[in-house]
Amino acid sequence: MTTGCLTVLVVLIVVLSTVLGALWYWTRHTDTVNAEHRQQALQALDDQLRRTKNDTIRALDNESSGDPDVLTAVIHQHTGAPVISYDASRHAFRARMIKRVQYESRTLFPTPRPDERDSPRTSSSDSQTSDWTGRSRH
Repeated sequence: MTTGCLTVLVVLIVVLSTVLGALWYWTRHTDTVNAEHRQQALQALDDQLRRTKNDTIRALDNESSGDPDVLTAVIHQHTGAPVISYDASRHAFRARMIKRVQYESRTLFPTPRPDERDSPRTSSSDSQTSDWTGRSRH
């Protein structure tokens, strides 16, 4: 091998190593940022669900009627849960809600999808189901 060929080979190896290292770092950083955004969004959703639960329990404590239908209406008014069940043997209500949260998600090479032309390309969504049980006073 000549000196010029060896020099070109070394430069090529250095450039490719630098590009691969930068891509690795970029990918790792993007995944870390996405995980942080997802965690923050889920924590905010948990806080919102906890506040809704506490508000509903306070409203149930203030309700003078012990009728399960009235209490179910109070729960629905505060939570908006589509399904509320009442267990007469335990005197407990169960409301199930599905909430969806949006958070910023970064990608290495963003490509627009046909169904997302008008919405931001950097948003993603996650959903969480929340169950909680509240006891009737009677």
